[in-house]
This record gives sequence, structure tokens and C-alpha cells, in this order.
Amino acid sequence: MNRLLQRQIKRYFGKDFDIDNASDEIKGLVKFVGDSYDDYTQEVELLQRTLEINSNELTQANRLIKNKNLDMVALLEQYKNAIDTSLIVSKRV
Repeated sequence: MNRLLQRQIKRYFGKDFDIDNASDEIKGLVKFVGDSYDDYTQEVELLQRTLEINSNELTQANRLIKNKNLDMVALLEQYKNAIDTSLIVSKRV
């Protein structure tokens, strides 16, 4: 049985409550709710793994874009320096 469900049953019915002495209907309900808790836990874990994988992929893509951006800035700086050294620009005031 799911630990959270066990704590909730103990809190509601008391620490001395024994599920084994409950009716079959109550046992069935508790099993159904416990299975729902387990399904929810598995779904949360799957979503956490998916989020972690996607986050890692985005981090890698961001690094690549950042490196490309730095390369482009360096190239533009080289072009600017080449133009500045080969041209004299005058401004009218």
C-alpha cells in the first residue's frame, strides 16, 4: 500500500486501525486508491525524467547558439577592423 495512503488512513481512522479487519468493499476501495497513488507517482517520475532530458537538451542547444553568436561577433569585429583600417571616413558637423 502506498505510504501516503497509509498515513492518511491512520490519521483518519486512528493508529490502531487494521485494514485487514475491514470489509472487502473497503479493502477494494483502499486498493483502488492505492493503485491510483502508485500510478500518479509513476507519472510524476516520468514527467520529471522528461523534464530533465529536455532541460539538458535545451542547455546544450543554448551553448551551441552562444558559441555561434560569439563566432559571429568575432567575425563582424574582424570585418569592422578591416574596413576601419582601409577607409577614411569623414563626418560633417
